[in-house]
Amino acid sequence: MNNLIKLNETLVDKYYPSTGKTYQITKKQLIYECSICSEEQTVNITTSKQWIKGSIEYYLNKPCKNCDKRQKAFDGLLIKAASKFSNNEFDYSAINLTNFISGTTPVPIKCNKHNLIFNTSLYNHTAKYYSPNNPNKGGCPECAKESQQQAETFTVQDWKRRLRDLFPHITFSTALQITDKLEGFTRLNFDCEHHGPFESNLHNMSKSVYFCPLCAQDNNSWGGRARRTDIGGTLYFIHIPLLNVWKLGVTKHTVEERQRDLPHEYEVVWTVKFTTLKAAYAEETRLFRVYKDHRLKEVPKGLLGKAKGITELLNCSIPLTEVSHS
Repeated sequence: MNNLIKLNETLVDKYYPSTGKTYQITKKQLIYECSICSEEQTVNITTSKQWIKGSIEYYLNKPCKNCDKRQKAFDGLLIKAASKFSNNEFDYSAINLTNFISGTTPVPIKCNKHNLIFNTSLYNHTAKYYSPNNPNKGGCPECAKESQQQAETFTVQDWKRRLRDLFPHITFSTALQITDKLEGFTRLNFDCEHHGPFESNLHNMSKSVYFCPLCAQDNNSWGGRARRTDIGGTLYFIHIPLLNVWKLGVTKHTVEERQRDLPHEYEVVWTVKFTTLKAAYAEETRLFRVYKDHRLKEVPKGLLGKAKGITELLNCSIPLTEVSHS
């Protein structure tokens, strides 16, 4: 199909600085229709008749820049998909340049094995191939579930051994038969000695850092750490001579580990150990209330480098006798 619409010629004024004069020149524009999206495209061309003829031949049935870019990305991702999957695993016939905007746009893909149409981007589709760490094959949920069940179907004794090795403070609270075989997606009840009962599936055991959701909250949020009673804490007070400021804080590690990113030399004025982290944070909060008028309000950004605790700075010393050990 010849998608050329017209050759447009207009007279425009052009100023030439070398002569200081303005001349009228003929501006030629080639208006053509994109062969994919059918939108009008305008291209400026030179006055050469030979060049005009070549331009007309060049733009016949030519897509616009956006469609051309999408076409190349689409072809490239399909080639990548064909190299990872066999020809009969997935059906891409429902994908075209109308529903494909970019590699991250969800498009319909059919899994021939399960006769299931699912929506995912071609980028994720080619990235999510089966491996021991990522069983989501091509983004098909049924393939992912099937692969996961094959990878993680163990006896109760195996699951208990894995739980004991990874999380010794967590036990099964669901009654199980020793001869049972459980899949990774099986949801069971567990009991954390720090936070009590919770529910999760067995697959989360191998991919979670803490497994118990409240254990994760305790370690990843300030509010969670301030409630912990299973470990001790240290309330410390240091002086930074170069800045002539003091810093009050709490840590479950040593002061040296806590201040390893501090770019300035410091002196440890005193440290007090508490049996629980909760008690240490409670005493820190009490001292900040007592010395609220001595806390630094405006602190320059980067004063402590990469070290944390810029809101813990004071302009005066706190004697050890002010600390309540109860």
